[in-house]
Amino acid sequence: MTWFRSRKKSVIIDHVTGERHEFGKKPRIQKNRKECLGGCRASGIPRTHDSGEEAQYCNKLRILRKVGEIADYETQKIFYLKDSKGNSCGYHKVDFVVRYKDGREVLQEYKGFRTREWELKVALLSWNYPEIVYEVKTYRDLI
Repeated sequence: MTWFRSRKKSVIIDHVTGERHEFGKKPRIQKNRKECLGGCRASGIPRTHDSGEEAQYCNKLRILRKVGEIADYETQKIFYLKDSKGNSCGYHKVDFVVRYKDGREVLQEYKGFRTREWELKVALLSWNYPEIVYEVKTYRDLI
């Protein structure tokens, strides 16, 4: 068995242009992204989701739209977040924005497990957008 040492990242900033050059950083390969079966194709190009279960939930929303239980849905919508002083502090990309026939919008996030970063973003999102309902969907909602 071979042991690998963790490599440190070196960052060099060009003081003239301000460009950041990072050395020793491995490219992020996303092997577990799953293609949707047709629920959220944007202009004929299939979209991918973070997990297979999220892609299945997207297909469930597509069926609910065809049946007429929901009016429409949108995937991977970005909401910009601000802190208490009004400074920008990042964004949160919500999995689904579901629009019902009565006009209300609900943000739906499919989660397999919760992380601290996600919990912080949800708290900031609910503080920045108090009028929007936020729901977390899990494996039980696929059935």
